[in-house]
Amino acid sequence: MRDLAAEAEIAQGLIYYYFPSKDELLAAVLERHNLLPSLQALIDTLDDLPAREGLLRFAYGLATLLSEKRLVLRLVVRERLSPRSSMLAQVLPWREEAIARLSHYLQGRIAAGELRPHQPLIPIQLLTSSFLTLLVLEQPLEPVVE
Repeated sequence: MRDLAAEAEIAQGLIYYYFPSKDELLAAVLERHNLLPSLQALIDTLDDLPAREGLLRFAYGLATLLSEKRLVLRLVVRERLSPRSSMLAQVLPWREEAIARLSHYLQGRIAAGELRPHQPLIPIQLLTSSFLTLLVLEQPLEPVVE
């Protein structure tokens, strides 16, 4: 909070006037920069696409979205590593919703015979964790999308 106040060139007490705690400030940042609506919209565009086209669209869209929200995501990753952080409770429902929507798409492609039967959670986690790792390491995402 002290660093934030210094960066904003305001008194630290002013931040506490609007946000009684660091957790409440972080919750407000997450709410304002919630990725879920954009992620849902991206996944909704996949419904009728063949697997190869849909997965490429998702990967490119995810790379773009993560790049746009790089600073917020780095904050989330850093804060989630803190044992005192309450951020996990706010982020988990968003994560579960995105996984459910993308799993539904992948299950449809499995049913259509385009993909071998598998547990969709595994490739979803591999893709997103790879992207997040590159993001935290400040590496470009685009070269690894395809």
